[in-house]
Amino acid sequence: MKHNLSTYFISPAMGLKESIGKFLTTTSTTSTGTPITWAVSPSGHLQVSTDSILVPAPIPEQLEVFTKDFVNTYLASVEYPLEEVGDFFYFLYNDTLPEYKTAAFEAHPDFVAKYTPETGKVMFKFRIPADVKSTIVTPFLDGKYSQVDKTYVDTHFPNDASNKNYTTRQVFEKHPAMRAYQEDRTGVELPPDAEVWDKVKIENETFIPAYYKMDDSQADLNAETDPH
Repeated sequence: MKHNLSTYFISPAMGLKESIGKFLTTTSTTSTGTPITWAVSPSGHLQVSTDSILVPAPIPEQLEVFTKDFVNTYLASVEYPLEEVGDFFYFLYNDTLPEYKTAAFEAHPDFVAKYTPETGKVMFKFRIPADVKSTIVTPFLDGKYSQVDKTYVDTHFPNDASNKNYTTRQVFEKHPAMRAYQEDRTGVELPPDAEVWDKVKIENETFIPAYYKMDDSQADLNAETDPH
């Protein structure tokens, strides 16, 4: 399955107590000897580990989102104009999602639409609140991770190296270890005020039918690591 960054970053933004846990972690070492823990998505793309640089969804904690029917999340969809990017969030599920869950989503004040993007799937579209967009979503899309709301960061990404979200915090605070990784990876010394993670590619955050599918072996792996 081609999981994207918005899926990976959604959990703390939603106030969920559990991580989505759908990525394998791996550890690498920079030329300076600094160990960095990353996550490798099922498609093989390298991502910062844990529930990272966030695109918060306007869904309250009591609406458990990561059920067995959950497929992926997106910031854009081929069914809608690119100009909408940053204004809406999309949740893709198998159409076996229980009716009570569908009703709960549709009752949320930020719910916009539900539609069938292809056979066997259902998509929910939600409006991202203006304050969340300006303080979290826009900095994320602009690659200005250090400008993400500090209260939000401190709440969901504790300054504790033993915490599962600590690597993400290193991105937010331009941590020297993350800087060392990027410089080692690119062979280029970053300017003093540079961000330490690449800007998101919106094409990787867009729902395109058939791009999210996985083979059976990967499905089994995700089932084993899914906390729900």
